[in-house]
Amino acid sequence: MMNDNCKNILIICPVFHGYEERIISCIRQSKKYNNIYYIKDTPLNSEKIYLYLKNLIPRLSAVLLKLFNKRILKFVRKNKINTLFIVKGTYVYSDTMSIIQKEFPEIKVVLYEWDSIFSNPNALNLLNVIKNSYTFDFDDAHSYDRYKYLPLFYSFDQLPEQTHKNKDIDFLLVCAFSVERMPIFLKIKDLCERNGWIFAFHFYVQHGVYLKYKSTMRPYKSFISFESLDYEKYYSLVCRAKAVVDIVGSGQTGLTIRTIEALSQNCHLLTTNKRIAEMEFYTDNNITIVDYNKISKEVLEMTLKKEFDKSYNNEIYSTKEWLKKMDIV
Repeated sequence: MMNDNCKNILIICPVFHGYEERIISCIRQSKKYNNIYYIKDTPLNSEKIYLYLKNLIPRLSAVLLKLFNKRILKFVRKNKINTLFIVKGTYVYSDTMSIIQKEFPEIKVVLYEWDSIFSNPNALNLLNVIKNSYTFDFDDAHSYDRYKYLPLFYSFDQLPEQTHKNKDIDFLLVCAFSVERMPIFLKIKDLCERNGWIFAFHFYVQHGVYLKYKSTMRPYKSFISFESLDYEKYYSLVCRAKAVVDIVGSGQTGLTIRTIEALSQNCHLLTTNKRIAEMEFYTDNNITIVDYNKISKEVLEMTLKKEFDKSYNNEIYSTKEWLKKMDIV
């Protein structure tokens, strides 16, 4: 048995725009654990290189994946872990989790999926062996009883507060580039230019991805950035925005993290995700749901005129509140 006075947590999480660092920072601030350990959720330090090897030398990637899971198992055995918190778990074997839970039944294991099962099929394997499992995806939560639905979080509260006297950006769009988003983006951009509204945007794509799909992406190169946006700069832009635009991919039902971050700063949300109407914090004062084909001057004008109702933000979770919901802190 483990020493009850010594609490150790192991976090297995992908690297994603620094969100893993803010999660770890919030757990550290709670002072609940004596030791906080982190393993990046990828068999190699660079996931990009691993995926390249997976396509080029499948047998080698399989060996690397097996070694990665052995490393997790060895780490748990060596470091007397009390809590194992897995975010996404793309590369974690369900067999590895079964062994850990059999050898150490006292360890609390928590899984959070910030992607859908469609995008991360291994999530279903983990769901079958991890009792405390959460997802951001509406459809996955409704389809699998073992999932508890929990939306994403904002972590602006971990940054110095910014105050701007004037909201000088009318519409803000920050997201990964995809050709699918272009028609509605171009429509909004055109309407803003015609009506004198300020539209700030940042489309990020890795240079290697651009080169791979150059023929498809080339017409939109002038809108693309090969540098990801610094989180503090992004926070500043959100603070300056009257409305944040959220264009979700087809088939996505979960709320993007942009949704939570925008609403946390009392920005009106202009979104294509119709499922947001099912949330407790939904009100058309704060959120405008639009169809891809029905963006108009009137819709944008109405969005800017609405007064934000802060009373609906009680269910918008900070990183700390999000972790509390899973009993991590």
